[in-house]
Amino acid sequence: MPDTKNGLYQQGKFKQGVAFKNFPAYFSDTSDYRYYWDKKAKAPYQYNPGKKLFATFDDKRSIREKAKFIRRKKLGGIMFWELSDDQPANGLVEEIGKMLAQ
Repeated sequence: MPDTKNGLYQQGKFKQGVAFKNFPAYFSDTSDYRYYWDKKAKAPYQYNPGKKLFATFDDKRSIREKAKFIRRKKLGGIMFWELSDDQPANGLVEEIGKMLAQ
């Protein structure tokens, strides 16, 4: 994927998924991925310019934004993908619970 806009809005192909619980190893400080925040989507992404790899995902910040949206729109709940990919403690599901319990 081209280095234009740090990979954002560039055409690419799916390579692999990474479980949230494995983020610390895969997106470590030495992996050459850089963290970015898409203000429009209110979601994070990472880009590795050397390997030209782009990754989108949810993190606690984006989960908080989604929970705010849910509360503002008075929706009945939230959907998430693959519970087994979350961290066993202090993960995204816990963040959802904290935000929606407010």
